Amino acid sequence: MMNKPTPFSQISLYRDELMGIAILWIIFYHAAITMSHLPLLFPITFLKQSGYGGADIFFFISGFSLFAGWHQNRYTVVKFYKQRFLRIMPTYWIVVALYFLIRYFIDGNVSIAEIAAMATGFNFYLNLQNVLTFWFVPAILVCYALFPFMVGLLEQKKKFSTTACIVMAVCFLALSFLATVSKFYYLLILLIRLVVFLSGIYAGYLFVTKDNMSPFKSTKLNAALLCVGLLFLYLIIYFTSSYTLWRYGLWWYPFLLITFPLCLFISGALVSLERDFSANSVLALFRKSLAFCGRYSLEIYLIHVTIFLLFPHLIGKYLFIPAQHPFNTTRIPEYTVYTIMALGLAPLLHKLTFFRRSSAQTIIKKQFLR
Repeated sequence: MMNKPTPFSQISLYRDELMGIAILWIIFYHAAITMSHLPLLFPITFLKQSGYGGADIFFFISGFSLFAGWHQNRYTVVKFYKQRFLRIMPTYWIVVALYFLIRYFIDGNVSIAEIAAMATGFNFYLNLQNVLTFWFVPAILVCYALFPFMVGLLEQKKKFSTTACIVMAVCFLALSFLATVSKFYYLLILLIRLVVFLSGIYAGYLFVTKDNMSPFKSTKLNAALLCVGLLFLYLIIYFTSSYTLWRYGLWWYPFLLITFPLCLFISGALVSLERDFSANSVLALFRKSLAFCGRYSLEIYLIHVTIFLLFPHLIGKYLFIPAQHPFNTTRIPEYTVYTIMALGLAPLLHKLTFFRRSSAQTIIKKQFLR
């Protein structure tokens, strides 16, 4: 019989669904559809303009799941790195090869140096050509590389130190402030997310230890954090220039307040609908669809970025369709087709890597059912 879910166990129970929502949010953000001329659709436009927050959900859930898996399996550092490498890099390299193959058909020329830079992630680390294509992969690899050392610092004498967690978060924030006034400001897209990743680790600790005394389980506190974060986000998006957003990384800071409460309330809503999922076939299909997107979120992310970036050019060159026109509603069907393509190709890409999915989700669900 299922125990009454705690705030942290409900996040673990609906991990796939949360990641499914995150990747669909990111897809919506990346679609070249501008709705600023439709003020009556403000909730939708705000949702689209803040869609990069889906990446924060990924960082949070990654920290959460990694800590749960690490605590259960007691990985060696080498085994942990091997598992993370096999999960990410073969898939990534296949898509990078596909990306440059399509680029070749469009431009007729590709650079070996550019391929190597993207395949290794150095295009992001060194800001080569000032592009952020597939930035998430080298960024999450940094999180994976730091994870065993972060846990080692946080768990002194087999006891998790909240103080060490706070100090580490302050250090990451200090790094982001230093990057702001340096030529490495482009790394803010990662440095600020390190705090989100750390908060996921802390939430994973609270889940594993079944610590329900933490103030972070308070509905009122989380509602307040979410409201303040959303207000901060609104002011930044609508009253700050694009240059300022990028140069100072302002649009990423609100999600330090938003991410955990958002995951908490979404998973809580899914828990409240648990009976309806069993009784209503439409809701059951909706949940399965979200779980599908979450299960293949890495593949969907990589494929949709490739399609969104290159297919409008490919179509415009070979089919003589003016895909690069200013926004109008005719682009909605175009990006709907692109999205369906990404969703359909994701399971195939997953099979090509011959990777067996991490057991972290199974582990945390078993703990929830105890």
